[in-house]
Parts: sequence; structure tokens; C-alpha cells
Amino acid sequence: EKAFKAQLEKFLIVGKAIVSEKFREGILNGKRAELISQFDLEAEEFGALMSIRASTLSDFARGITRILTTQTNG
Repeated sequence: EKAFKAQLEKFLIVGKAIVSEKFREGILNGKRAELISQFDLEAEEFGALMSIRASTLSDFARGITRILTTQTNG
């Protein structure tokens, strides 16, 4: 259940970035920590999301996919 909840939070972040231009710009331009702190993330997950290097939503989504793949296969 905990792993599912962690995955869901990441999907919610990507979903919000898709529908909200302000959120999307923020996660790509220096406000990521503030914006993702609204979600229920463990410290490790928060750190992983902060470590994603992305200049586009596609880059960010790929980073999340890598995290999810690592957690699922890890």
C-alpha cells in the first residue's frame, strides 16, 4: 500500500503539471521544492524528485518514470 501511495503521488504531480501551466513552469524553474511539498512524499521521494534535471515537462516525466522503474524493480 505504501509503494502504491508513493506512485500515486508522483502521478498526481505529473497530472497537475499537465493541466496547470503555473505549476508546470514552477517545477521546471526553481519552485519545485515549494510546489511538490504540497504532496504526501517521504523524504527520499522528495529528494529523488528534486534531483531530476528537467527543462521540459517531458524531461520531468521521464525522470519520474526512471524513479518509478527503479522503485518497482529495485
